[in-house]
Amino acid sequence: MSNLGTVRLERLKVQNIKNVKNGEIFFPEQKKLERGDFSVDEFGSILGIYGQNGSGKTTTVDALRILQNILGGTPLYSFNPNFITAGENSCTLEADFLIDTKDNSFYVNYLIELGSIDRINSYVKKEKVSFFSKNESRKNNYYTFAHPNTLNGVFASSLNEKEKAIYSFTVGIETQSNLNTQFPLSSVFNRKTIDIISKAKGINDDFKIICLSLSAFAAYKFAIYSLGYFNDNQNVGIRFRLRQSNSDISSISDIFVPFMPTALTIEQFNSFKRIVDQINKVIPSLIPNYKLDFHILNSAIEQEYSKSIQFVLVSKRGDNTPIPLSLESNGIKKILSILSGFIDAFNHEGCLIVIDELDSGIFEYLLGEMVYAFANFAKGQLIFNSHNMRILEKVDYKNFFFTTTDRNDAFVQINKVRESNNLRDMYYKYLINFEESDKKLYDAVRTEEMINALYIED
Repeated sequence: MSNLGTVRLERLKVQNIKNVKNGEIFFPEQKKLERGDFSVDEFGSILGIYGQNGSGKTTTVDALRILQNILGGTPLYSFNPNFITAGENSCTLEADFLIDTKDNSFYVNYLIELGSIDRINSYVKKEKVSFFSKNESRKNNYYTFAHPNTLNGVFASSLNEKEKAIYSFTVGIETQSNLNTQFPLSSVFNRKTIDIISKAKGINDDFKIICLSLSAFAAYKFAIYSLGYFNDNQNVGIRFRLRQSNSDISSISDIFVPFMPTALTIEQFNSFKRIVDQINKVIPSLIPNYKLDFHILNSAIEQEYSKSIQFVLVSKRGDNTPIPLSLESNGIKKILSILSGFIDAFNHEGCLIVIDELDSGIFEYLLGEMVYAFANFAKGQLIFNSHNMRILEKVDYKNFFFTTTDRNDAFVQINKVRESNNLRDMYYKYLINFEESDKKLYDAVRTEEMINALYIED
């Protein structure tokens, strides 16, 4: 089915994951879309999360990575049963999506509950897909799965007996209803059942479009950068889009280039060089006179003989002598790592980039300008967490959530912000005088207690 839709994540709700008992974030247009109003003319491009250390910011990144695995049909290697909040035996992810096709628009709600009995193995406890469309506003609870291997809803009645038998057998294995593995798969988005859904004749075409669109979104247009991605002193990770020949489909891949001499085949090197060329078109606007370059180590004869090129990456500023990238600052390495994905999401609708600790290593002023540019001119979406508050002065308050001290309501927005208000100043005000806010945003650290604790008795 070629009529795949452009996907936007509109809402993420997390329950019982790590220190978040209940928390919800959403883009500014989400409430309007949820009511069935598709007349939105301006969509939010960024969503920022702020709060003190250990308050749940990174939990949202973990949840999004789990969601990416689920929709992409891969085993849940990103899910650790110990993520489940202490005292609970399951956790829940719920996500809303807007999917636009040439002929229709769909507002989709997806829910998955992951269970564990022994904190080692895990399984899919429940899954649900419901949706309504621009052409038909009635909500359709189309797909419901419950452990162990119970399929209900309109979807079940859409299968003939043979399809139902194949599906039930497949789901029983993939969701690991016998509880013998750490890494289950989704009952609906794993690759075997996606294949069944795409071929079964009785299944609603809208549901097929939704499932295939979400699957393609996770595989090709959903990128996550966590700290481990760019905190490795051994290599630099660069994400790139590789377009398949004779196809409109392109895939997102990572290449981790060691700081030591590296050999790539000529084809691989030429592909990587195109990525570096793209980065070099943009990076001088972020770091004046800077260029990422190659120092080729083998000769043309050796290249032809071995069919490979050996090189090291170097930093070059103007006419100065290039230096090995390994000697560069962590900030430049960070920018290089996220820049290709940032460019990709800036230019393509339906792309989502998620960055953990966006501000780490990036100059404050530059950071504010980068996020401002994305918020006002990008076609895709950016979700990030940060401690640097200059961004709060550059983008509308509706694009930010703040962590609270209440684990049952982990994320809130600061409302009643006037155009003349400074959101950064208002956030500080609520941190210090939390009685003026609906929720306490900060577990206060008393300076005198910190000073006393720092003293060591001889």
